[in-house]
Amino acid sequence: SNETQLKIADKIQLAQRLQASPKLQAIAELAGKKIEIAAKMQRSKVKEGRTEIIGVTTGNDLTRLLPCELVKLTQPALFPIFAQGYIERSLLQRELISREPLARGPIVICLDSSGSMQGQPEIWSKAIALALLSIAVSQKRHCRILHFTDIVERIDDFAGEIPDTNHVIDCIEKFYNGGSTSFTAALKGAFASIRQHEQTKKADVILITDGLDTPSTQFIEQWQTDRKKHEFSCYGILISSGNLSTYASTINKLCDRYVQITDLTEDSEVSDCL
Repeated sequence: SNETQLKIADKIQLAQRLQASPKLQAIAELAGKKIEIAAKMQRSKVKEGRTEIIGVTTGNDLTRLLPCELVKLTQPALFPIFAQGYIERSLLQRELISREPLARGPIVICLDSSGSMQGQPEIWSKAIALALLSIAVSQKRHCRILHFTDIVERIDDFAGEIPDTNHVIDCIEKFYNGGSTSFTAALKGAFASIRQHEQTKKADVILITDGLDTPSTQFIEQWQTDRKKHEFSCYGILISSGNLSTYASTINKLCDRYVQITDLTEDSEVSDCL
């Protein structure tokens, strides 16, 4: 069909964009590995026995593909195999089974884009963002990705459906290399998104940063009040190799829970924290 051909043309363009950018390849590959971690991150505190089971099925939903399929996109020789699997809907993808209808608020990802994130921390943070976006789509939830330095630099909104590939790449490729970090700016932007989706509760805010920022006591107290009132969760992902006692107290006040990541190549220590 015409639409299938259009999608394949998109995929070829996507494959070319990925090949031209080692950073994107690294992010895509890592995102596959981070899916499990991301699934744990965004699961709101379970009270009513809400269960999502992740299985494996076949199909061509690009947001649910397993890493082994994503990798084919970065290899020219494997691309025809990928395209064929796409047409036949035989690619391996995750399956989400829900025991109850999901009416959950948006996932809002605050991505630190300050200069100190350059290199491995940037790749790592964006892999998590990509994995979370993929989960948001599979749960039909709105997802906002918010790049911040000392201000909000860029906001990308993805409705809970399969996103436009080029939009995803444009969003993930951007890096602002800013001088400082403002949690206040980022979290205010996150809260604005939650207010836009007032009809749904159980939103999740994920703050990914390596930076130290000290919001005012007034802001912290307001944020804690808002979290209770609007019933959303906030998770922190702290990327740092150092001793974090100073960071931790602030992050602790802002987030329901947080995880510290010291080794960006090691997966096991992360899953232990969550």
